[in-house]
Amino acid sequence: DDTIPLIHEYAFNLDPTRNGLQAVEPEYGVSGLPSIRAEGERLVVEFIRRTSRAEMTAKAVFGNTLTGEFTESTEPESVTPIDDYYERVVIADSVSTATASHRFAKVVIEPKSP
Repeated sequence: DDTIPLIHEYAFNLDPTRNGLQAVEPEYGVSGLPSIRAEGERLVVEFIRRTSRAEMTAKAVFGNTLTGEFTESTEPESVTPIDDYYERVVIADSVSTATASHRFAKVVIEPKSP
């Protein structure tokens, strides 16, 4: 048991019967938890999401504190298809670390009501 909720296993193309605590491999990964890294003065989030938005949405959000408000980036997403069901998304924070001393990122999964 890797303690990852099943909805996240499904959203990030993880196998619920195996330990899924690894991050998606940047540029090539087809499954895994979101990868968050610094590129220059910006945070970059790379994650796997379902191509169909009928069941759930997945989006990267950024903030100045862990407990404060998180907002979506205004930067464009780079989306690479993996197969008929999943795609790899890369998005940079729209706020530079040159203007904000602390930046945090996370991916929010929101199930849709039936």
